[in-house]
Amino acid sequence: MLLSLCYPDRIWIHRSSVICLDPRGLMGDPEVTRYFENVVIEARVKTEESEDRVKELQEKTDQRCPVFTMLKAACIELEPDWTKA
Repeated sequence: MLLSLCYPDRIWIHRSSVICLDPRGLMGDPEVTRYFENVVIEARVKTEESEDRVKELQEKTDQRCPVFTMLKAACIELEPDWTKA
């Protein structure tokens, strides 16, 4: 929805995430946290828009994304990396 509001022309985004966590926590080790330590979000945006517009889209998406804001509120280290493809 955000894309159609900000970018009425066609736009293509490839997103991937790299998530770091210690599996010992998932296995029940009480000395190790069971949640993500940090999350790297990579997005490659294929568009005719400028880098500034891509950065603007990233900022608006980060503000509105319920998963991003939940992780941010939980003090998970987030590293969004959006670039033009």
